Amino acid sequence: MKQKPADWRPLPEVFRLEREPEKQEALARYRAAATERCLAATAGRQGPAKPRVSLDLNKVSMSSGHCLCGGVRYQIAGELAEPIACHCTQCARTSGNFAAMAACRSADLKLLTSSTLRWYRSSDNVERGFCSRCGGNLFWRATSSGEIFISAGTLDPPTGLHLSKHIFVGSKSDFYDLTDGLPQEQEG
Repeated sequence: MKQKPADWRPLPEVFRLEREPEKQEALARYRAAATERCLAATAGRQGPAKPRVSLDLNKVSMSSGHCLCGGVRYQIAGELAEPIACHCTQCARTSGNFAAMAACRSADLKLLTSSTLRWYRSSDNVERGFCSRCGGNLFWRATSSGEIFISAGTLDPPTGLHLSKHIFVGSKSDFYDLTDGLPQEQEG
């Protein structure tokens, strides 16, 4: 019998699919996502470093998180990519420093409470989600993408995630150095 990964958590009973056709559809979606990651990796794009979804529907990872005041709460039923550290000036201005963000499929994100969630269009094709009560920086999304990035600091621990690389290091401020040995990209 295989040993379960340390970060494995069973899916709560309320989310388990009861009808066989629903299970088969969900399994097909997860297989398609795995195929997509493989294709992306062979095309030179970096996919998630550590898969967090098993094709066994009883082992789907559930992640959750919220802003400081709890006005925005969310769950992610699916895979989270290893976080990246973005050092662009926009992330610095919205977070006060660089932003550590973990990507997931937009369809996997479920907002549990969102009465204080507001979206700010920071450029022609990018929106940032934040809490209008506490100011928490929660989400980043390109308007034409099926992915959304989650601020890693808003995830409930343990996350089982590890920072994978730094992007836009050419834009980083001068008050800190990057000495962790992770890959660094001048642009994104």
